[in-house]
This record gives sequence, C-alpha cells and structure tokens, in this order.
Amino acid sequence: MTERDSLGFVNDQIGSPTDSLGLAKVLWDLAGHSLRGQNSQPEGIGPVIYRWSDTGATSWYGFAMEIQRQAS
Repeated sequence: MTERDSLGFVNDQIGSPTDSLGLAKVLWDLAGHSLRGQNSQPEGIGPVIYRWSDTGATSWYGFAMEIQRQAS
C-alpha cells in the first residue's frame, strides 16, 4: 500500500476471513480428539469432512483497510 498512489478493491463481495490462530486452535483440538480415539466413526462410513468459518463478515475493501490498520 505504500508503493502505489492508489489501489482498487471491490466493496460488494462479502466474505468471512479465517483467523489463522483460531483455525490452528480448532485443528489442534481435532488432532487431540483423534489421538484419544474420540473421532472414530461407524463401520462403512466414509471420511469425515470438517468445515470451519469465523464469525463476522467484511468486503475485500474492508479487509484491505484492516490489513492497512494493523500494519500501521
């Protein structure tokens, strides 16, 4: 952001960015459950798929502005 006079970001595409520390905690908890045998599944059931998303939403513009704020 310091190398250009202007940048363009859309403000109409909304998403929910995932915090790496929050995701790491979820993965750590899942690994612990797996090691203790708490993620076992019934015979004949395929692999389990987990989904994770943080709360909140922002546009690409809002995301860029937060990155700039934290970098300042």
